[in-house]
Amino acid sequence: MKLRSSLSLLDQMVASASNMASVLALAAAYSSDEFGLFATVYAVMTLALGVTRAYLGLPIALGASLSRVEQGVLYGSSVAAAIYIAAVAASGVLVLGIATSTSATGVSIVVLMSVAVPILLVQDLARFHAVATRRTGVAVASDSLWLMGALILWVSGSSLSPVTATLLWILIAAGSMVVAVGCLTPSVDWSGGWRTLRPGRGAREASVAQVAMSGGVTVVTALVVAPVYGAGAVGALRGAGTVLGPLNTLMTFLDFGVLAALARRSRSKDVRALVLVMLVLLGALVLWALILLMPSSPVGRAMFADSWPMVRDILPITCVEYGFLLFIATAGIFFKLRDQGRQIVVAKILSVVVVLIGVGCAAVSGLTFIAIPLVLAGRGSSQPYTFWYESFIKWRGISRGSRIAKLVELRSDGRA
Repeated sequence: MKLRSSLSLLDQMVASASNMASVLALAAAYSSDEFGLFATVYAVMTLALGVTRAYLGLPIALGASLSRVEQGVLYGSSVAAAIYIAAVAASGVLVLGIATSTSATGVSIVVLMSVAVPILLVQDLARFHAVATRRTGVAVASDSLWLMGALILWVSGSSLSPVTATLLWILIAAGSMVVAVGCLTPSVDWSGGWRTLRPGRGAREASVAQVAMSGGVTVVTALVVAPVYGAGAVGALRGAGTVLGPLNTLMTFLDFGVLAALARRSRSKDVRALVLVMLVLLGALVLWALILLMPSSPVGRAMFADSWPMVRDILPITCVEYGFLLFIATAGIFFKLRDQGRQIVVAKILSVVVVLIGVGCAAVSGLTFIAIPLVLAGRGSSQPYTFWYESFIKWRGISRGSRIAKLVELRSDGRA
């Protein structure tokens, strides 16, 4: 089990590095306006990826104890469902991207990005299936290919045209997908895909609602920030998120590896394991922030060149936000293991309200750009409070119910 967990963590690290290298490579090839357009479109793609992970990847992770045949059936129907989701997401990328593009090059980038949507979703879902079926090496191989290609693209990105860089990135992603799908050979069940998309009422649906609200707010924020503060501001927000990409992907590892591992264990061991995981993640956040924010550190400037000063200005605030998000992601695993979705949804609804009101007020009142990351940090801080409050209400309800049951039992004994 320790070896599989280590491989899962390794894969997440490789995936995180490949995502970061991809964004940085494209940033090197794009102008500031093109990178702002990319950041807006990429937010839509991230939303689709998050929804697919929550709605399709979560059942695959929780099905780690199923037989190999049952896992294969689930994977085949999930791949079909992912393609259906990709069709909708690609349409959204096209509509939003073309509407916000100001040049023919921008339109070409948007069209290519829409083609990448199904590739990203299918490759990511294959990673979930590889881990659930204890073939983590397949996921590592697929993501390693992506990382190597992205690094080569990053090195040569500044010498490539924007369209060429985007096309090469898609080819790299496609190669990674072919490796994963070729090794796992799904039997795609198109009718089963429609059945898989039917909603229920559990942790999966709660997770989807959480991801949809979070991703939707990111898209809305980009659309509000771009006309008010400029495309560079959207790029700075994306840059800060990219710099913390390793932490973002480690949060994904909670669903990708930790959830699958804990699902096989007794529920009495959940709290201790999750506390340990949260401390490790917070330690990683602090260490990475210190490396980036050291006055003489060349890491940030090597990543973003002239854009680094603006990214660095908002990075401390983004680190605080990520600290809260790490806590809420870890606590969310506890509720997912018990198929309890109320706490997750309520926390996310509150954070969405905070962001929409805050970003809207900042844009309308003409506040400086620094107000935007402050609002996003406020979103992160609101969620732990909601979790504690909801958990307290649930505990009080259980406690009150136990007292009432005890009183009824005593009265019944008295009548007897």
